[in-house]
Amino acid sequence: MVNTMGGKVLDYEAKDILRAGIREGMQQGEKTGVLKILVDLVHKGILSASDAAVEAAEKANIAEDEFKKLL
Repeated sequence: MVNTMGGKVLDYEAKDILRAGIREGMQQGEKTGVLKILVDLVHKGILSASDAAVEAAEKANIAEDEFKKLL
């Protein structure tokens, strides 16, 4: 027989900060992944630099000029 403690699950500031950090890290990882894919597509000649810059602006929320610097 297993005994468990009863009671309310506590949310505290450290948990909230951890969750926010995880969310932010996942969003940053997604953004980085999108940018890497777009850069690869440009380098392989599949996508033009200007088209990739527009996609980067839309999908990764980065300025077109900033994306062109990555190339």
